[in-house]
Amino acid sequence: MKKRYLLILTFVVAVFLLVSCADSENNTNINNTESTTTAVQTTSGTPTGSEAVKDASIVSGGVAKYIVIHSNDAYKSDSSLVAANEIVDMVKNTTGVTLKHTTDYMRADQKPSDESCEILVGLTNRAESIEAAGEIGYDDYIITRKGNKIVVMAFSEVGYDTALAKLRGIISESGSEGELTLSDDIECSGSVTKYGVLDGLPLYDESSPANIVDLADENYMVYVMNTTEEKYFDYRERLEDSGFLLYAENEIAENSFATYTGEECVINCYFSDNDDSVRIIVEPDDTALPPKSESYVKTCDPAFRIVGLEFYGKDESGVYNQIGLFMVWRLSDGRLVVIDGGGHYSAMGKKVYETLKDMSPDKENITVAAWIFTHAHGDHVGGFIKFAGGGNQSKVKVEKFIFNFTNSEIYDTFIDGEDRGRLDDCREVLKNKYSESDIIKAHSGQVFCFADMEIEMLYTPDDHYPERFKRHNVTSLVFRVTIGGKTFMVLGDAYTTTSDLLVARYGEALKSDIVQVSHHGYAGGTVELYAAIDPDIAFWPGGDNAFPTLSEKKYNKYLINTVGLKAFYRAGGSRVYTFTLPNDYMYADEELLAA
Repeated sequence: MKKRYLLILTFVVAVFLLVSCADSENNTNINNTESTTTAVQTTSGTPTGSEAVKDASIVSGGVAKYIVIHSNDAYKSDSSLVAANEIVDMVKNTTGVTLKHTTDYMRADQKPSDESCEILVGLTNRAESIEAAGEIGYDDYIITRKGNKIVVMAFSEVGYDTALAKLRGIISESGSEGELTLSDDIECSGSVTKYGVLDGLPLYDESSPANIVDLADENYMVYVMNTTEEKYFDYRERLEDSGFLLYAENEIAENSFATYTGEECVINCYFSDNDDSVRIIVEPDDTALPPKSESYVKTCDPAFRIVGLEFYGKDESGVYNQIGLFMVWRLSDGRLVVIDGGGHYSAMGKKVYETLKDMSPDKENITVAAWIFTHAHGDHVGGFIKFAGGGNQSKVKVEKFIFNFTNSEIYDTFIDGEDRGRLDDCREVLKNKYSESDIIKAHSGQVFCFADMEIEMLYTPDDHYPERFKRHNVTSLVFRVTIGGKTFMVLGDAYTTTSDLLVARYGEALKSDIVQVSHHGYAGGTVELYAAIDPDIAFWPGGDNAFPTLSEKKYNKYLINTVGLKAFYRAGGSRVYTFTLPNDYMYADEELLAA
């Protein structure tokens, strides 16, 4: 009897195991990385528990069963937020039903529920989002099913566009009026191939929201939010473990910057203490790097000149021409460092050459170590364009150009007409006439050394993200020059948002001996910025005719009357101020204009 029971028990167990194996084989997920898998419409109803792994009833009987979730930290132009909105529209267009769309915000005493039916778009605080993020690279996208959660994930606008195109096809095939059910084998993933330079770049952190931004010139930025300095340094260690070599590093206030070189790319990365963000900027491997130091032979005393910027009289509208910014430093080895070049006038092009020749100790061997463009406004690069198109261009050797012009799509949002033409003209001139010169795209935290001068980059357009670009002046570089024992803050046309960011990020570390007044005295500088810089000397790159009105602006009155300036120079009219260094910038060749 016992043997009979034993045989029966053995037979039952064997049958059970065979059925289980067959069932397991039939329910294996299909991972299609080349194309979307057509979703199968199945029974309706709210999916819970074990039923959820078989199908996802998004809309049933005209009732929404899922909600769309995006990160509470997503900003207005965030690709994940845009994608979430599009998914809501897709479902509504197919079923006539609007899914609820909200953020992943939860109180401290709340936790996500595995039973909640959610479409997670981008990196949220749900474990399923974090898991999906770890399965793809920066150049990839994924649509995947994880229990009651459907995850749509990418790191770039192009990635989301690709994922949405595939999801749109799935929804269109699987849905109808009042009904939409997606099968468990919905998963698809792939690479968008646009950001090839990001191939092999270690993922920063699966739990930190990140977006890819096209910075133009084959530069791409991974912008990481809500991170920590500890995670930033951990990432740097992983870069080094992956074979990247540290080229340079810098620290300003509580902000850390580093540049790495690799076999296939150059990486600039930095942690911003004021908003707990990290920017990882990837450039091609043949990128020209900032010189860390230069040996030189002194052939002359260094000098500085700021050129008068209002000497063409009134234009047709009766307004005096304000022709931008044009400053030149002479290094101790006789080479020059040029900032901008003034307005787009033929006379200004000639003025540029005359100035460079006059400042150079060797009139037959005029060499510019670095020509820096603060931004592409016509009154800043126009004079250079006219100079480059004239007969004197071949008489001046330019070793390096330094600037950061962002991508054309950004410029399209705020530049038109003449200003847009100056941007394109400038790029065309550099391409056609200066192919032998190094082009360096400036990034915050970089330090450039030219003979006895050091330039520390403090702000570039990279720093304006994730805010929308509404004005050209938010693209203006801000940097500090050290030469002759003095520090000189160059603000270019820094706008108020830039000023606010500088103060928030660097605070008292902005302290400098000298300041160039931002935006010719128009809107840009702030009381807080000038208080942090706390200069002894100020240079006003604007004309005499605008000065009486602009000097009454709150921020300018503070600079002129409150900071405690020892000297104030207004480069209006045809005045040219030239200083031989080292000195305290208080003994000019021309008349000193007291505040």
